[in-house]
Amino acid sequence: MIAKHNMKQFLLAVGSLFGAVIAYAFSKWFMGFSLQHISSIVSTFFGHEIPVQGVLAWVLVMLVTAAGYQRWRSGGGFQTINEAGMVVRLDDDTGGAWTVRHYAQQYATSAYLITQALLAGPLLVLKAWDHWNNQIPQSKTSEASATEMLVRLRTAGKWQGLADYAPEDHAAILMLGKMEAIDFSVAKGTPRFKAFTEDGNDP
Repeated sequence: MIAKHNMKQFLLAVGSLFGAVIAYAFSKWFMGFSLQHISSIVSTFFGHEIPVQGVLAWVLVMLVTAAGYQRWRSGGGFQTINEAGMVVRLDDDTGGAWTVRHYAQQYATSAYLITQALLAGPLLVLKAWDHWNNQIPQSKTSEASATEMLVRLRTAGKWQGLADYAPEDHAAILMLGKMEAIDFSVAKGTPRFKAFTEDGNDP
């Protein structure tokens, strides 16, 4: 059971890192592409281009990385378009209002997709780090302890708390929670848990 969990976390970490590489490649390309066009506009009006565009592109990528880290540190991550506050809300009483909302929402959606893509690099790196740290040291003792406790919780078949078990059992229960083999809830203010059945459903 622990080996299966660790393999899943390892594969998720590798997959997140692979996604991060793609996201960072996109960020570097997008920053360079944007700076190139801005430089062309500056050259048209002021007669000279923006110097060291490549270096500036990497600086912008690092700033995006810092923004992604701050979001992750505050408990955030990828956002839906509603969570990002980029849904345009206008009354559609007239055709003109509908047209304005329609085109404004197109621009807002594009901005949302770009910001999520730019933040994907650092967020996926940090997600990979979380998956790696979520692995559990494996031993015959820990495997036996987790398996035995899972059987006991399935036999109980109801919501329980840590107070229902001896202190020496708490480590095994928390291990099962880390492996998502049991369902946790804090709906009543204190942690409660119950085991899923073998097919993954609630008992």
